[in-house]
Amino acid sequence: MKRIKNKFIYMLALPLVIVLGIVSINIINNVNGLSLDSEFVYDLSEKNYRKVYLLDDSNTLVPLTIEVNKKEYLVDEIYTVVSNLRDLKVKGFNNILESDIKINKIEINEGILNIDFSKEFLDYDKNIEEKIIESLTWSVMEFDEIKGLTISVEGETLKSMPLNGYSLPKVLDKSIGINKYSEMISRCNNCNDIVLVYSKIIDDKEYYIPVTRLVENDKYDFISAYDKEVSVLSGLNKVLEIDRLNNIKVEEDNMNIHLDESYLIEDNIVNSSIYELLSVMLYYNDFDYKVNFFVNDESVEVNGYSNMEELKVSSIRINEIKI
Repeated sequence: MKRIKNKFIYMLALPLVIVLGIVSINIINNVNGLSLDSEFVYDLSEKNYRKVYLLDDSNTLVPLTIEVNKKEYLVDEIYTVVSNLRDLKVKGFNNILESDIKINKIEINEGILNIDFSKEFLDYDKNIEEKIIESLTWSVMEFDEIKGLTISVEGETLKSMPLNGYSLPKVLDKSIGINKYSEMISRCNNCNDIVLVYSKIIDDKEYYIPVTRLVENDKYDFISAYDKEVSVLSGLNKVLEIDRLNNIKVEEDNMNIHLDESYLIEDNIVNSSIYELLSVMLYYNDFDYKVNFFVNDESVEVNGYSNMEELKVSSIRINEIKI
């Protein structure tokens, strides 16, 4: 298993012949008629993209990709990201940090990032207590150099949040989950957390939403996990139905996915939507595999990807907004 090398530019490695190209592909759900306005954008330019996690009106954290100016020092890059959690104004979204919070200091020691906030950090809406921690953690963990996060207030390390008592581990990382589904309340033996990707309409636009759910035994079992229903009240929709995947096998750096014939759009060609959805979920679970598809045990190609042996999951830019 390899961690994704570049977590915030969101790119897939493409053949050299289109290095200067930018391709935008809309995902179409041919199964249930869901048409997504959001785009996967594959970009090999040297633009500097970062991801920030803001709240929608139902307190769901949404990753938003923004282009920011490249900074000479890593701490300045991180300061930009954390500041946007407080200052970025996007229609349909709410900031995770209050406007009067000051960022006193940012320090990195052996990959562990500490952010020291002013005392105003402790004055927040208790309904989003856990979301504050998730947003901060997932936003800064997009940096390859950062292996964990600690938070302090006026120089004193924060061990728990004051209003609801949400306990903080010694070092925060993505294992805390994001947008944890209600089933997370009841744990089970031999269960793993897995991040799945759904869609949600916010201000008349479709966004992709990472959600942490439980899967029994096999952490690669996207099939059974994604097959679970989601509450209508959550506002979440499945991007695709993937119950027709026969199985997923991981062998070294390869993820071999066996599909039902119904995914074929012509002989030996698979609809690209299934590849794109699985790529995003691999990204969110920190898996960097080369994805191979098979139908009836025969290798098949993905529509629009002429050189699959060159492709490995790296990073995918989603929910991009202009600022």
